[in-house]
Amino acid sequence: SSYEVGQQSSDVVEKVDRLQNLQNSLQKVTNLLSNKEKTQFCIVTIPTVLAVAETERLVTSLQEQNIQVNHVIANQVITSSEESKKAYLGSISEEQQGMMSEIQKLADGKGLNVVKVPYFDAEVRSVFGLKILGDVLFPPVAATTK
Repeated sequence: SSYEVGQQSSDVVEKVDRLQNLQNSLQKVTNLLSNKEKTQFCIVTIPTVLAVAETERLVTSLQEQNIQVNHVIANQVITSSEESKKAYLGSISEEQQGMMSEIQKLADGKGLNVVKVPYFDAEVRSVFGLKILGDVLFPPVAATTK
């Protein structure tokens, strides 16, 4: 019927209008992000191999889009003094112990098992590292003979 055709036409026009509005909004955002007088990105990272690699990719991508990046903030930097290192590790350990109590309460209340993974002295980022992590999480069962 002509009503259905008219209704379908109206639906198409409405959808096209919505898409055009979305496109206009995206263009405004793009213009704002690339306006060096109004916008700049300040990237915050931590000094680890994976985080630095991701930061590098982000900076490259933003610069390719003509988005201004002037600063990189390195967070969680441990200074080289022994006193600073001990204070930092003591603070982290104390906070973790409190949070482990919370995790244990949650687990006990929900009937869950808590598996603790120790701190590794290097980032886990290779197949070998994942194998070691897997062995900690799921210790190999000793082979039994029949």
